[in-house]
Amino acid sequence: MSLTHLRLTAVFELRRLFATRRGALWLLAFALVWGLLLRYPILGAADLMRRDDMREFFISLSPDGLSTLYLWSSPELAVFWVAALVLYPMATIGLAADQMASDLQRGTLRFLTLRVSRDSLLLGRFLGMLAIQLMMVLASLAGTLGLALYKGAPLMPVLGQSALVTLNLMLVLLPFTATMALLSLLAKSGRQAVVLATLFWLMTPLAIGLLSMAWQPFEQLLLLIPGGQIKDLMVMTPTGALTTSWLPLAQTLVMMALARVTLVRSAL
Repeated sequence: MSLTHLRLTAVFELRRLFATRRGALWLLAFALVWGLLLRYPILGAADLMRRDDMREFFISLSPDGLSTLYLWSSPELAVFWVAALVLYPMATIGLAADQMASDLQRGTLRFLTLRVSRDSLLLGRFLGMLAIQLMMVLASLAGTLGLALYKGAPLMPVLGQSALVTLNLMLVLLPFTATMALLSLLAKSGRQAVVLATLFWLMTPLAIGLLSMAWQPFEQLLLLIPGGQIKDLMVMTPTGALTTSWLPLAQTLVMMALARVTLVRSAL
């Protein structure tokens, strides 16, 4: 595997985002969605959290859960954390759906593998998708920081937690991106990969649940499904969320290993 080939493949993914109509539409949709989220839900929820009566209500509603949101240095950042944990994995499913599908269907992967190895192609595109998502996370987080500082949040604590939020979000997105790399090798198009992803995240937990009714240890297979820890992360601080970092890393390794086996065995 060549580092140069990895870099060139990753950079190509970035160029495809910024230099194509599809990429431009995606960026426009991203800017509109997060602009509206920052202006209304995030800002509005943060203002509610600052009210003493609402604080008592939230804590009484969930003493062991929502109360941790008040440990954040800024309500805006706390609300952003919850929103990002829901929205970014969903965005990843659409954004990373066509890592391989179209090229595999058109036969262009055969041409590409004459110049780079299959491993370099798979990992390079995976890294390119991660770079795109990192830019999206940083852009939306910058808007949130602007709101937090405008409302009087302390600069250094907010910056420190923002760095941890970025790290945690990228860890969460790793297995989603890897899963879409695998599904894009099994699908004939990006849209079909999204359909496969929907079926995967809906049917796999159900199937494992039925199997665990017959034999309890099967329940541990739920750990292989990306995103299973998101509900718990919502009521954690960024520092606490890092204690679960082993899980998305393990899920990513499993999914990328399956993707590599699938690509190696594929007839290009």
